[in-house]
Amino acid sequence: MNNKISSPPRRVIRIVLTGGVAAGKSRILQYLREHLQDSGMPVAYVKECATELLERGYTPERWGNVAFQHTVFRHQLENENRAFRRMLPKSRETGHPVLLLCDRGLGDGGGYLPPETFGTICRSFGYSRKRLLGRYQTVLFLDSAATRSDILFDIHSGNDLRLESGREEALLSNERAFTAWSDHPNLIRIPAAERFEDKAEQVLEMLEKILDIQKK
Repeated sequence: MNNKISSPPRRVIRIVLTGGVAAGKSRILQYLREHLQDSGMPVAYVKECATELLERGYTPERWGNVAFQHTVFRHQLENENRAFRRMLPKSRETGHPVLLLCDRGLGDGGGYLPPETFGTICRSFGYSRKRLLGRYQTVLFLDSAATRSDILFDIHSGNDLRLESGREEALLSNERAFTAWSDHPNLIRIPAAERFEDKAEQVLEMLEKILDIQKK
């Protein structure tokens, strides 16, 4: 796991929280909302676009996987840019950085498509691989509970819209998702933990370390 933060300071710190199936991402995001309130740094959150589309009935089965991932990319890009424009004036006013915490990021689509196909989608929006990765200060990757046989694994884990079924598919999905971000210079892998609190505290600790560096 890489714990070294090497990116230069930015006005808006854009961080991705992503991971495998049943990794506890939604619960950890709620945990972060509660604990970052006293950080002294304004925080904006970008919702996961794929889940929003699935809730509205737009599925890979209905559209085809390539068209679905293209739409997810477009919505993610629009939502991130909207949040960025909203937060940037706050940084200019105070002279201090602000945090943009993304529930998944543009790179996640690479876990569902062949590299050349996903690369075509990126280029259609004017993004090279280098530019895509450069959008994000850090990527925090949460390993799926499926990676540990000694803890409870629930494929749905509060999300009945998951496309995977069973531990084996969850493990494959976890590795594809990690590989999609594997060349990011500040990729931090958070292993599955028996206690939710242990995993959540580790994520919070990494975030606080990043924010402390940016405040200096």
